[in-house]
Amino acid sequence: MIFSLQVGEIVTVAFDKSVTDANITLLPTSDPGEKILTARKEPSTNLSRSCTEKRREYVRRTSTLYGTLHRRESVDCGIGGGKSGQKDVDLFRMCLLVEFNSITNSAHIKSQFPAERQLPRNVEQLVFPCGLRQNERDVPVREGQDYSLILTNDNGERLYGYCRRILPENSEIFLPMAYCLLTDTKAPGFYFKLLREIESRHGQTKSQFTRMLQDLLELKLPPPGQVLSLRLSASGSASISRGDFSCISTASYHNTDVVFLRRPTDVRLESSDLWLLHRTLGSELLLHVFGTLLLERKVILFSTSIHLVSSCILALAEILYPLQWHYTLITVLPHRLLEICQAPFPVLVGAVCPEIHEMVIDDGIVVNLDAKRMTQCCGDEMTLIPAKLRNSLLVSLEMYNALNEDKFLLSVLIAEAFLRFFIEIFDNFPKDIPLQKEKLINSHPNPSVQIFLEWFVETAMFHHFVKMRHSQLDKFYRIFEARLVEKGQGDRRKILMQNLSGTAPLTRKTKTIRERFREFFE
Repeated sequence: MIFSLQVGEIVTVAFDKSVTDANITLLPTSDPGEKILTARKEPSTNLSRSCTEKRREYVRRTSTLYGTLHRRESVDCGIGGGKSGQKDVDLFRMCLLVEFNSITNSAHIKSQFPAERQLPRNVEQLVFPCGLRQNERDVPVREGQDYSLILTNDNGERLYGYCRRILPENSEIFLPMAYCLLTDTKAPGFYFKLLREIESRHGQTKSQFTRMLQDLLELKLPPPGQVLSLRLSASGSASISRGDFSCISTASYHNTDVVFLRRPTDVRLESSDLWLLHRTLGSELLLHVFGTLLLERKVILFSTSIHLVSSCILALAEILYPLQWHYTLITVLPHRLLEICQAPFPVLVGAVCPEIHEMVIDDGIVVNLDAKRMTQCCGDEMTLIPAKLRNSLLVSLEMYNALNEDKFLLSVLIAEAFLRFFIEIFDNFPKDIPLQKEKLINSHPNPSVQIFLEWFVETAMFHHFVKMRHSQLDKFYRIFEARLVEKGQGDRRKILMQNLSGTAPLTRKTKTIRERFREFFE
């Protein structure tokens, strides 16, 4: 098995400064008729001074006016592993059963556990954001059953909701009901497995079902790498999931199912959202969206599949690590809130309502996930990411063929590729002194990166990163800090080898990416 650390080492190959366009051979695609060129024509780095100034002025104005309105000074429980000192986290806050009434064309809470806890406002509208207007008969049965939502309170604290539509046994049509688990923790793979167990017992008596939820409520969320053991009444349906790092195993005896839910040590392995994002957008379009997020413009994703659009929104938030999106973030936008897309501040939202295509969006892009293309854009997306790093990202993202389409390992590969981008950006950034923007900009040897940094250091995401990195929330940034150390050690080894040999770096043809992959996997 290939561990995520080894995947990270392979990603380093694409960003190795000794690798040039002349000796990089990209991997073949799965389609024999499709060819990938071994040399890419990079976008011009000679951006006009006026263009750079416009971007800097835009992010200054946006971060000043809106950057502090949406997020408090905190970090999310995400890729970095959670907040420092986080112990004994409750398994979930509450479990809801939400029903959609086609007569009144509205959703309502059918049941809530525990009943005494205060419900988030309008949560039922997020569970059924556009009612039953989507033609669900055209969606594969298992495709749209699981989806996520995010609720943000007035203090900027995020609450995650994991939803699962109810599908009767031997049926291909969903009931107009969905279970929703509300929790403080971002762990979609783990919670979707738990929801599968809950939904499979939908037909039990009320007393049986309530007892099950009470038993679950008394449990704590296992930390990464640990296993949660559940004793549940037999569901009568198989729930074993294979080929999954957040796997389920079950054993049944005396009308009782013993269920084991395991969280991987690397929390990135319990979700395949990044794999789905890359499969949907492809490398080029994904980088357009990534650059738009870095400039803190609006990003709106549309799809008829609520599962697809919610997964892709969560994945986009994840590739920003070690940064965090500081503006409005909604995985699936309810129909009555579509006008938020035309607000003056940045948004990262998903939509399943086709009316989004009738709206004119300023300072942002609209991406149709089903058509795999942008329907609205600003026109400069190709130039947002420095050309050298853009090419390295493209090479890294096209390594997926070597992983045999393993969606969990591919998700780690994508995460490592974007993390490496930020490592290259912040490699010379001092941690222990007050921020000096000019020093940071001038410390980078690449001119195109310097131009990028001129406006990037004015973003709200960057300001928050600088402030929180100096705090004691080390657990969230531990992966980032570890990769910084690894890069520094690698650079020192290269210099040492060059000094020992007494020569400049060899100019002979180096091995191709494909050859290095073959050596690694054999």
